[in-house]
This record gives sequence, structure tokens and C-alpha cells, in this order.
Amino acid sequence: MMKKQGVIIVLVALMAVVLCGAASAADSSINGGEGNISDINASEEVDPVLWVNVAYEYADDKINPEFTVTDSNNDSVAFDKTKYSDTLYKLNFTYNGVTNGTLFNVLVQAPGYVDQTQQVAVQQEGTDPEFIGGATFNMQATDNYKLGRQVTEEADKLLDFENADEVLCITTAGITHRNGTTTEDCIEGILNGSNGLITYGQGNLLILQKSIANPVDFCFIVRNGNALTAAFFSNGTLTPAYFGTFSETMTQDQWDNVIVPALGDDAFGYVSLANAWKVGLSTDILRQAAYHGHVCIGTISGQAMLQTLLKYYPPGELASDMEATSYAVIGVPGGSDDDVFVYSMDATPGKRSWIGYETDSDSSITGFIRWCKTTKTGTLVIMKFDEQAILQMFKDEKGFNAYSGISSELQFNKWMVEKLQNNPESLVTILYAFDNLNETQLHYLTGYEANWICTEEAHGLDMDYILNQPNLVVAQAENMNYVQGTLTAAEMKQIGIDAAQMAIDLFKAMGINLEKDDFDLKVLTSAGYARLNGQATDMTLDGIYEVLGSRISRSTLLPVHSSMWTQLWFDFTLINGTNLITKTIYYDTTTNSLAISSKAKASGIASVTKYDPPFDILMAWLFHNHVCEGSVPGFFIASSVLEDYPLEDGEKYIYVSTSNYCDDDTLMYLLGLSPGTGTYYNQRLTTAEGNTEEGQTPNMGTGNEGVLIRWNEETGTGTVTILTLSYPWAGWGAVVQQRYSDVCDIFNGDKEFSEIFNTPIVTSTVTRPINRENLNTMLSGQFESGNVLQYAAGLPLTLPVQGGSETGGSTSQGTSTGSSTGSGLITSTGTSGSTLSSGSVGTTGTAVNAASQTATTTDAGTDSAGDIGTAYEVTKAAPEGTDDTPWGTYAVVGIVSVLALAGIGFFFKGNLFGQ
Repeated sequence: MMKKQGVIIVLVALMAVVLCGAASAADSSINGGEGNISDINASEEVDPVLWVNVAYEYADDKINPEFTVTDSNNDSVAFDKTKYSDTLYKLNFTYNGVTNGTLFNVLVQAPGYVDQTQQVAVQQEGTDPEFIGGATFNMQATDNYKLGRQVTEEADKLLDFENADEVLCITTAGITHRNGTTTEDCIEGILNGSNGLITYGQGNLLILQKSIANPVDFCFIVRNGNALTAAFFSNGTLTPAYFGTFSETMTQDQWDNVIVPALGDDAFGYVSLANAWKVGLSTDILRQAAYHGHVCIGTISGQAMLQTLLKYYPPGELASDMEATSYAVIGVPGGSDDDVFVYSMDATPGKRSWIGYETDSDSSITGFIRWCKTTKTGTLVIMKFDEQAILQMFKDEKGFNAYSGISSELQFNKWMVEKLQNNPESLVTILYAFDNLNETQLHYLTGYEANWICTEEAHGLDMDYILNQPNLVVAQAENMNYVQGTLTAAEMKQIGIDAAQMAIDLFKAMGINLEKDDFDLKVLTSAGYARLNGQATDMTLDGIYEVLGSRISRSTLLPVHSSMWTQLWFDFTLINGTNLITKTIYYDTTTNSLAISSKAKASGIASVTKYDPPFDILMAWLFHNHVCEGSVPGFFIASSVLEDYPLEDGEKYIYVSTSNYCDDDTLMYLLGLSPGTGTYYNQRLTTAEGNTEEGQTPNMGTGNEGVLIRWNEETGTGTVTILTLSYPWAGWGAVVQQRYSDVCDIFNGDKEFSEIFNTPIVTSTVTRPINRENLNTMLSGQFESGNVLQYAAGLPLTLPVQGGSETGGSTSQGTSTGSSTGSGLITSTGTSGSTLSSGSVGTTGTAVNAASQTATTTDAGTDSAGDIGTAYEVTKAAPEGTDDTPWGTYAVVGIVSVLALAGIGFFFKGNLFGQ
């Protein structure tokens, strides 16, 4: 009897709340006042009704949660949601056969919080036809969200954000993993905990590009006048490893004995980025520098090259498909400017847009090819930045050497930023500009593929070849005068606000009301990469967030890798069951207004978001700028490398690609490799050369992918491993979406690798120890005979040492055999280490995605930065016996870039070059 009375009391209370709240009910996109279940009045006749109160561990979080309702058979139940306040929601629906005590499962999800499920019973009293149930969810923050909030709070105590002139956060969170999960929730915690002082749009949240195996570090910096003060938190701890100055006036003793020991190899990265931010380096260039790892002469000179190229040799025919870009770039890895072209031009190796290895001793030279597929001719522009001339120019103007200490180098960077902003051409020289480049010459430089088979290898920046082509004639410069935009930050943000409001109106015309914070709404955009009349477009991202609650850290605001000159566009895509509804809006520069497009701009990425890809996988796809079958092997290769070939102290990965296609972008992104850091090289071989095993069918996606080098610069030794791919899904055809779903399930830990595959994807046929001479030979691509694969396979099982004796390498030698006990993706004798994504492919327990932790209740209730000066540039390995002094050597920064766009995209036909 007491139980029955209790039920009646609860129902009366629920009905009372309905009556009180009905008058102010609104759709879920409209904010209401405070409310709770006891305020509800039951005058509305809805059958049945669930009243749900959602409270957050951090009370200042105002998030519109995602609800999912299923019945006792776990079948989905469609419902209407009405928001009564920031915490109170009504879910009403029609359900056949409901009786007193019928249970419904209610799942509540919110960014930064652990998923929570409750079983909620509905009850009916007397003759009242309405069945009512109620539940309160006390949402608990994920560990990574807590870390982001807590570290922000600790930094604020030290730095007093509110009273500072400006605030900056630099972190490795995002791609890095912590306790088996991706770390985007750390970023979410920073954004919410900083109360709007740190946002994506303001450009004061910078992500240092790392591999998933790197620690999660945070560095907060405030500017007060000309002074920079920083608090650095290492490896997820809440006690600062360093609290003190980042100003350019720091002493050399502070740098050498305090800052570097506390911050480690990335010390110069944090300090140089902070000082460039202070002097006003554009936010999009700051993010490119964070991708590279620091600000330096190569980073700024590369941007100067790009601006000069666009002025005198602007893009011709714009690419019409996803695999093509407007230029091809031929570079010499190791100069920081290479990363400028990969990032700011979207000239990624996986799109065959960047080719490069050490073909020339002068790494400050870069080649650009502008190709016209209509005439099948192109323009070849070769530029360089003369580092010694720039250093002398600085000394003449300032009266001291750029690399005489940390303070002088920071002042030199500031001077370089000023030159970039006011006179970029003063930092670069156009060595040659040739017209009439033909297909034969294009193929020689960048390689050539047709029907997924590469039939001609790339020779890179072969200056002897280029300068001896009689048909090449001098190209005429165009001297474009671009109008520089004058939009304020508020005006740029308003573009994002207006675009979001236009999208709301377009969907409303279809009878669909968009909700704020809706996880099923994905906003894909070129903002953040594209410029609008020469201005960075980052602030439009803050406008989108203000209206729709879409954020990168929530996987709902997705900047698609684009070139700087790309049109500013937004795809608003709603996942509606298994269907996608997209409304596209772009900025029309002829009318200076937003317009509606009938065709979506992004390619494929929206379609895979319904499979909930892990954050790192999704970011890698965005870096590649589209989803395709060819990008998928990169996930498995990267996972295998991290698990079976983990780095020891002092080691770094260097990857030499020999089979160049889409997976190069994804593996490069996930392993934290790049041409500008000297950790990615591209010696594009023919498919026949890459598939050297007898009887193997020459085809992209099978055979030897490249060589993985683990290198210790201090000891001058390492190992080289040939990685071979057996790609089982070539020609996915009609089942392509199921395959993407399988990939996401594997890396989310929802499926075992063995459920999808019955053989390893990646095998390692050779592992050999190497010395510095071996390394230099492999990176140069210059062999007495054969290629890098044959050279690696022919190396001895032991290293020769002085005195004639031999020594083994640091890992297993010879031909690797036997199955790995780790991922099941690679055949090797390597040991298990870090693997991709939540759960990824390992067998060491169920790791989960940052947002997929689930609580269920049953009741309703490093890259080494090197030394200062040019030593921060990643230089070529020096000959044995040479001495690199920290302040006495200048790193040669230069790029010789020429997009390897010759050839068909992997699993896609056609590109810029029409091949």
C-alpha cells in the first residue's frame, strides 16, 4: 500500500510540473528558465511522456543533451523533444501496448561527459489515459574533460586570465592518447573552462602536431603589455613543470638551465609560437606553424614563397575533383618550408601533390608546377630563400647576429614576421620560371600513374634535367594585385552567425528544426584554411558555434583541409537515420554576401560521420580532405608501426614512401610525420619496382609500401624495416559504406580485427640495423643500383664497427617472421606498443573513445627540436665525425616542391593533370 501511495505522489508531482511548464514550452533550440521535475503539470495529454532532468558535474556547463530512447527489446523509439529549461526536457511519443510499469531505456549523451543510460518506467493512474515517467541524470565528466577543466583552472590561478591583455593555449591534446582514449575532451574542457577567453576562432588555441603515442601537455601563456608569462603542465599533471617568463628578453641562463629542462624537446616550439602570436602573426599561419612544431626562418620564408607565387603565378584551372590541387610541389625534405606547402596549399603527398627527397644539396629551393589539363602544358616556377642573405640583412638592420642566443632568435623571428606582413618578396628569390612544360617532363619530375598503377617513378627536383630541356621558355609574371580585406574580427564572426542562421531557415523550410548542440548536425567547412580577401577566416568558426554549438572538439564542426585561396564555404549536413540532408552556403566575393549552392562542397566525409569514427581517424580524413578507400590502409599501417615498432628514448620515426597514394596522408598525420621536420620522404617508385616479390600482381594497395626508419640522432644508429601491405578491400564497390563502418568499429573497439579480416594487412619482410651512412644513402635516393627497397634488403644483419668487429642493431635483425601478438595487422617480431584510437586494434583490453564511456543504471534516479638557432630546423644527417655546434650552424631551410599530381587518384579517376 505504501508503494502504491508513493507512485501516486510521484505522478501527482509530475502532472503538476506539466501544468506549470506547458505555457512556456518551446522547441529544443530555445532556451528556457530553470526547472525541475516537481514543477511539471500534467494537463497535456501525451501518451506516454518521459520527463527528464539532466544535471552536469560542472554546473556552469549549459549543453543541450542528446537523447536516445529504446524499448525493452532495444528497438529504437521515435520521440519529440521539448526543452523547458537548461536542465528539463519532455520526451513524448506513441507506443503500442504500453501498460503500467512498461520500461523504456533512455540514453543521455553530452560532449565531455560519460554516456549514461537509465531504465524509466511509465505509470498510469485511474482513468487518466496518460502514462508518465521521470528520471534525473547526474552526468559525470570524462576523465579527459576533467583534466582539461582542472588544468585550465590551475593555469588561471597562476596567470589570472581575466585581467590579462590576451590568453593563449598550446597543447598536444587532440591526436595524442591518454589512458587508451583520444583526448579531444581535454580541448573541450579548456574551451568551457576558459569562459570564452580561449576559442578556435580567436586563434588562441594551438595544437602541436604529434603522434598518438606522445604525452598530453598543456602550455598557457598570458600577455601583459610586452611581457609573456607561461605555465606549462607536462604529461597530464596538474602541477606546473614551469611557471615563468616566455618573453624575448629572457636570459640565456633561464633558457638553458630552466626552460629547456622543464619543457623538453618542444621548448622552442612553445616559446616561438607564443612570441609570434604576441606580434600578430596571422592565426592561420600560427596553426600551420603549430602543425610544423615551431616558428622559424623556414616557416616564415615558406609563407613568403607562397604569397609571391600567388602574386606572380596565380592558380590557373582550379581542380575539379578531390584528388587534385592547383599546383604540384617538388621539395627537398628537412627544410621547414615544406610544411607550409603541405598545409597552406593542401599539397599533400597522398593526393600526389607533394613529391620530394634529397635530390639536391640546396634544400632552400622549391619547385612549383601549375598545370593546365586542357592544353596539357604547364608552368614550372623554381624559388628559393637565401638564408645567409636574410641573416645578413637582419644583422645589417639590427646590428647583431640572429642566432647568437635564444633572445636574438626570437627577435629575428619577430623581424621575419614583420617582413612577411609588409614585404614578403624581400625574403625570396624566383630563380627560374618556365612555360611549355610538357607531359613527358611532368611525368619525369613527379611520376605517372594510370588505372592505379604507377608506370614512371618520380625523379624529384632534378635541376640538371630541368635546365637542359630546350623546349622550356621563360614564363611571364602576371603581377596580380589582390584586394586586402578589412573585416574586423566581429564582422568575420558575423559571417559564421549569418551562415548558421541561413542553414536553420533552409532546414525549417523542410519542416526540420535544427537543435543547438545536435551531434547529428555536422558542419563541414573550408573556414580556417581558406582566406577571404587575404584575411584568415577562423572567426567564422566562433560564429557557427555561437548559433549551433558546433565545435571541432565535439566532432560537429569539421574544417576540411583546403588551400589558402579556396572559396569560403559551409556544408550543413544533418544525419537523418541512414540518410544525409545537406544545405551548402558559400561566400560570394563578387557581391560580398552569402549565397546558397545546390551542390555540396565536401566529399565523402559527412557520410562516414554516422559511423562515429574516432577523433584521430576523423581528423586524418579531414587532413586528406576527403574519404576514399585508398586512405584506409594508412590507419592500419600507423597502428601497426606504433604497436610493433615503438620508439625507444631518443628515437624518432622517418618514413620513406615508395608507393605513393592516399594512405600517405593518413599515416603521416597519425604518426606525426612531415617533410618539413625531415621525417617524411617520398621516392615514388613504379608499381613494378615496389612489388618486387615474384608472382605479385603490380597494383596500388598491394606490395611494398615504403621503409620505416627508427633513428637515434645521438648514437647515429637505427633500424630500417620494409613494410608490405596486403589490402583486402580493393574494389569495395557497393559495400564501400559497410567497409567504412567496419573500419570505425575496429578502431572504436566495437569489433575485433579477426571479425573482419582473416589475414594480416601489414607485414614486415626485412628489418636491418643502420648507421648514418646508410641513412643518408636511403634519404638521397641515390643508389649504385636498384632502389631504396633493394638497398635496405641488401644491408648486412650486423653493423660494422672500427676494428673490424660487428655489432647488432637495437632490435631484432634479419627477416621478421611469425605473427605479432599485438594488433593482428602486422607480421613481425616487434613488441606491442601504442595503437590508434580508442580500442583501436590492440588486444590489451577494451579501450574506448573519449565520448563513448558508458555508465548504466537500472533505476530512475617529439620531434626533437634540436638546439637553438638553425639547429631547430631538422637538418640532414651529417657525415660521421662531423660536429654540429648549437649556435654555430645554420639549418638550411628550403623547399623544392612540385605536386605529384601526375596520375590517377587511388580508386578515383582524373585529377588536375587529367591522367
